[in-house]
Amino acid sequence: MSDDPISTGVPVVTPKDHGGVIRFRGRIAHLTKQQTIFVQQLLVTTQRWMSRKEIKDAVWGHVHISPDSVTVLVHKTRKVLAPLDLKIECLQRNGYKLLVTQKQTEAA
Repeated sequence: MSDDPISTGVPVVTPKDHGGVIRFRGRIAHLTKQQTIFVQQLLVTTQRWMSRKEIKDAVWGHVHISPDSVTVLVHKTRKVLAPLDLKIECLQRNGYKLLVTQKQTEAA
């Protein structure tokens, strides 16, 4: 069995100058700079929910943003991650978490 993260089912984010790339299960998607930071934080916090404030602080720091900025970021990132079988789940009043869609295995 390979220790390659792509073949073992671990998403890998590679930051680039103006964004980033996420690789998962042999597929690739391109991310904006904000999406790259957001997804990296989700990967670090896989065992808990990430609050809207944590997302805002991680992505924009102390810069004033529109109240809808986090919502828009999550929505656009979901669209990019969907073809990779990655899902951002929302638990109202608790935050967001990155989930890997488990492929169904056939019974032997």
